[in-house]
Amino acid sequence: MAENEVNLLYIADFDQRLAGLTPTEFVDQYLLKLNAQAVVAGFDYTFGRGGSHGMADLDRLSDGRFDVVTVKQLTERREKVSSTRIRHLIGHGEIKAANALLGYAYELTGQLTAAHHLLIITPDSPLQQLPAAGRYFCIVRDDHLQEPAVVTVEENQQITVMLSGIKPQDNAPISVKVTWLQQLSVDTAELVLPSRRVAEG
Repeated sequence: MAENEVNLLYIADFDQRLAGLTPTEFVDQYLLKLNAQAVVAGFDYTFGRGGSHGMADLDRLSDGRFDVVTVKQLTERREKVSSTRIRHLIGHGEIKAANALLGYAYELTGQLTAAHHLLIITPDSPLQQLPAAGRYFCIVRDDHLQEPAVVTVEENQQITVMLSGIKPQDNAPISVKVTWLQQLSVDTAELVLPSRRVAEG
């Protein structure tokens, strides 16, 4: 949002009251009260009680009071590109396929700590989706270094990482970002390359 210069972002709770609005009430009591000037949604967006109305209805109900922009369906290999499909791929460890649909490499942020001779990454939010249990080739970075790493997701969703340059000091957690590149099918610890400093500027 910041990169797109969004000044103010509202996140609505999709509760029973909102879900129970009729299509007309949704427009009059929700969109217009937010002073909407333009409403942008996907081609398959539905609204109103039971999801009974779609984008063509929204354009009609707007009655010229705001612009309606419909985002066309994006497909890859004749399949709809959707957040559900991408989450499914990540959840099954198919990182390269997920990244291809995203258009960038999947990332998560977390805290790196040392415990029982292991380096463990704890995600900053429980809402961040983890790939399936397995070993992955990733890039891990903090404020000063970035280095290739083998990251292991355990069945209990614990994340361990093999690193040489980024190390917690005095048990103080380090904020890191993990960029997921591909799942590994064999023991590839030797793929971990020497760390390198992030270019400044």
